[in-house]
Amino acid sequence: MSKSTETTDKITEAEYHQSGEEKERISTVKQKRKVVRARITRSMNRIRDLIQSNDDNHRRLNRELEEIKRDSFIARDLNSELYAYVSDVATCTLDQWEDELTSDIFDIEEELEDYLNRDAISSQRENEVAEIRNISPPPEQNTTQDQTSPAVEILTSDNQSPQADKVPESPLVMNHSPSWTSPSSEQSHPVSKEKVTSVDSWIDELVEFQETNLPRENQQFTIAESLFKLESSRDIPSIQINKFDGNPLHYVDFIECFQIQIHNKTHLNDNARMSQLKSHLTRTGDAARVLSGMGSQGTMNTTALKTLKQECGQRSVIARAYINKITRGGKVNNDRESLRDCTL
Repeated sequence: MSKSTETTDKITEAEYHQSGEEKERISTVKQKRKVVRARITRSMNRIRDLIQSNDDNHRRLNRELEEIKRDSFIARDLNSELYAYVSDVATCTLDQWEDELTSDIFDIEEELEDYLNRDAISSQRENEVAEIRNISPPPEQNTTQDQTSPAVEILTSDNQSPQADKVPESPLVMNHSPSWTSPSSEQSHPVSKEKVTSVDSWIDELVEFQETNLPRENQQFTIAESLFKLESSRDIPSIQINKFDGNPLHYVDFIECFQIQIHNKTHLNDNARMSQLKSHLTRTGDAARVLSGMGSQGTMNTTALKTLKQECGQRSVIARAYINKITRGGKVNNDRESLRDCTL
């Protein structure tokens, strides 16, 4: 029996409004919700078994996940119906049942997403290796034969009788044509693929324990233009980056601002970038915790950025934070301020 089922079973019959047909309806709804919850649990177990067995049938995995999402909507609707019959004291128990269901669904989505990402990376590497093996150099055997054939003809013409000159040349020499063709000639019309990038995709391109080398601009400015640019920059107030506490809701704004204002500055080295990164984190919070122990050396700058993305910037982590903000936030009153605080 799942935790959510055990939680709701603790609601006694006295906490429901007792009246004739409503009591029968309560029993029916609870039974249907229990059946749907059990079906969701079985689907989750099947997905975990397929992941452990390294099953490469992605269509089946996605189909199981879609069934879980479809059943979760049914289970939430049934749970919401019970609010009409339960007393105010027991509403927190129904809330806890729905929170546990949401948490279980997010856990299985995160596990499946990690598995599919690992499988996609391994498949990409296999394809790259296969492409490298397929692109082989031109065969050297025919080239050697072309180069040596004139010498053979000269030797035979000097050492043999005139009748030997009438012997026809080898068809391999006469009709020789290289069998190797450039891969570019076979693909005259390459298929263009649009690559969708996220705001922190630049972190994946960095190499750990290596100094970051950014391309420098080759623009040449006159002295007047340089002085004008310097004078114009003084009129702009310095931009302050809000310190990041590790909250996934603030990750996108922080990492994008950090890239523009600090990381992309070509005159900075990794030592300065690492110091700036740690100075823009709050002293208490998940961000400071995950980077604790890395020191301030520039060699750890890339590792710190990748760790920060892994802990606070995963899509599933950010999605769960938004769901928790909506489902576990304060009560929304019928006024503009509370509605504005609840918006994403």
